[in-house]
Amino acid sequence: MELLLLDRDPDVRQRVEELCRERSHGLYQAADVDQALARLQTQDIDAVLLAPGFSDTIPLGATIAACSAREASVVLLLDQVARLGRLDSRSQELIDDFVLVPVDVELLGARLELVARRRRSESVRRATLRALPDMMFRIDENGTYIDFQAPEQEHLYVSADRIIGANITSLLPKPQAHQCMNVIRQVLATGEPGFTEYHLVEPEGNRYYEARMVRADDGEVVALVRDVTHRRRAEDEIRAAVQAKQAFASRVLSIQEAERQHLSRELHDSIGQLLLVHRMDAEWLVSHTDEGIAHDAAERLCSAIDDTLHLVRNLAMDLRPPAIDDLGLESALETLCVDLARRSGLRCAFKSDPNLNGLSSDAGVCLYRIAQEALTNAVRHARARTLKVSLFQEREAVTLSVIDDGVGIPPAQLTDAASFGLVGMRERAELVGGCVTIQTSPGTGTTIRATVPHRPHRLSRSPHQAPPRREENT
Repeated sequence: MELLLLDRDPDVRQRVEELCRERSHGLYQAADVDQALARLQTQDIDAVLLAPGFSDTIPLGATIAACSAREASVVLLLDQVARLGRLDSRSQELIDDFVLVPVDVELLGARLELVARRRRSESVRRATLRALPDMMFRIDENGTYIDFQAPEQEHLYVSADRIIGANITSLLPKPQAHQCMNVIRQVLATGEPGFTEYHLVEPEGNRYYEARMVRADDGEVVALVRDVTHRRRAEDEIRAAVQAKQAFASRVLSIQEAERQHLSRELHDSIGQLLLVHRMDAEWLVSHTDEGIAHDAAERLCSAIDDTLHLVRNLAMDLRPPAIDDLGLESALETLCVDLARRSGLRCAFKSDPNLNGLSSDAGVCLYRIAQEALTNAVRHARARTLKVSLFQEREAVTLSVIDDGVGIPPAQLTDAASFGLVGMRERAELVGGCVTIQTSPGTGTTIRATVPHRPHRLSRSPHQAPPRREENT
């Protein structure tokens, strides 16, 4: 153990030298505080034995702080215990132990052994703290920094030598300081841990921090502060990429719907009209030919044209039901349910809210496509007997519900990226600011609910707003 003696009393010096000979301790001495600090700078000193009257020019508290700052344990050599109470609270915290003079060599040795053990324990604690990515601050009830530990001090908002003893309001910008003080008061009042997020403007840009605070001793909190700048920037980049993807997907869907609408109109108005003309011609042939080969061929032609007209009508309906644009979503969904029941033989009931307000075109098409996908899946995979489709108002949103009594959806399929139908329903809803929830369990059927807002949705969100929440229950 390496000791530094700062005491001019020859009796104390003799007894300390005796102790060092008995226990093989190293001993250094200094003539004044400057020499002592220089010694601490160049030598690995474990403990400083300091007498209150060592310096006539430098206050005892300043000497204690200077020695402690160089990570040396401080043991005071006092002629009376009362002198300890005259020190300020900060100096009392920095003192590791004290010994009364005249010095008892055995007692001093025992005290130094305890100091050495505490020093080793403190060394392990500090090494552990240095290994953590978080900064740690001890702050009193008034916002004054008592102690701190920072693994990378160059990343501190202010220089390390300005922190201890300073108030949080003098180091941080006013809004952030008030924000942290509110959490400190809350933690001290309730005893519950506190959490806050804040940012600081630095030359290279904003830096973001998370602070978790817990109550320590009376009137103190320990704040663990983590720099989350890289995470926030990564989140912003991901969010920007997601928004770009959504904007692109929205554009693709808009173009797709426009093309569907154009093709549907062309099939219905142009191709359909031409087929009707040919149907009239075929009927004329039937009525103007006698029984025989020509008459039979004309009848077969009429039947083929009827089948083609029916096919064209179905294609036009699948591409873009005219009812969506001409009569609205309710009429289109009712037609969809009727057609599905006719084609599949299943019971498919439709119900809508009589007080339903008008939807934007994008939201209406979105809900129609989700209903179309959900019903198709139910017919193909669910082995359902009954389907129920409902459309109703919920505050500022409209909800579509599709319920079947089939076999349900396997849990793994709900989150499977290859389940394109389910993924497509969610993506469509999110593009108009809505969400899709799926409730299912084996053997009890499936309920799919899609909720979209009335107002047109814009893809741009605030920088840290989360996307719409989705829920799946199995």
